[in-house]
Amino acid sequence: MWNITTCQPVRSYTSKSLRQAVITCVAQSPRHIIAGTSDASVVLFTKEDVCERVDIHQCNTPGASKLGCLQVTLRLSEAGSMRTQSGDMPIVKAVLCTGLHGGFSHIWAADSVGQISVWKNTKKGLDFKALLYWRAHNTCINDMVATAKHIITISDDGYCIIHDIVRFVSVRCIHMVTWCLEKELVDKPQIPRRLKCMHIDEDNENGGLMLIGTSYGEVMISAIGTTI
Repeated sequence: MWNITTCQPVRSYTSKSLRQAVITCVAQSPRHIIAGTSDASVVLFTKEDVCERVDIHQCNTPGASKLGCLQVTLRLSEAGSMRTQSGDMPIVKAVLCTGLHGGFSHIWAADSVGQISVWKNTKKGLDFKALLYWRAHNTCINDMVATAKHIITISDDGYCIIHDIVRFVSVRCIHMVTWCLEKELVDKPQIPRRLKCMHIDEDNENGGLMLIGTSYGEVMISAIGTTI
């Protein structure tokens, strides 16, 4: 973590239980730092000097700092039904904490097998309820962003899928290369493009822009009002 004013490092978070895992993506809620890992899990660290765990651990030491304490580990799929083609557990590729009007009511995770997982966020305590797991894409989801009303995911399969942030259902599926070809925005259709990264610049009055980077070195730019 860095101070955005001074650009100086503030602190770092780690845990012995994560020594064999890679931190692949991060987000935050009002209470926690949220990190996706390479072992099919989402972990939550404290942002403030408050620990809500009830078990005996390092925070129980008198005077110990509770900043960065690992609070809970959320598994992508308790049944373990979703795995990669090689049989490995999926890697978390993107995490978000979302909610209407800043309520931060849900935690979302997207993974390397195309699955989306959603948990109910809590205002107090660590009882995060798993709500849904579903296969949104056929291959790896590389990025996920939120607007006021939607969650948008992009994947190696070339699709951009728009999900309703309240009902947890897909409301539109766009093959971005085909869409750009129809608009005469790209050439060389024979070259496959994987959608790798995304940024949303939302404007409540004019709709805003969606930027998607591809494996071919392109940035696809679309007006949100046109696409969504």
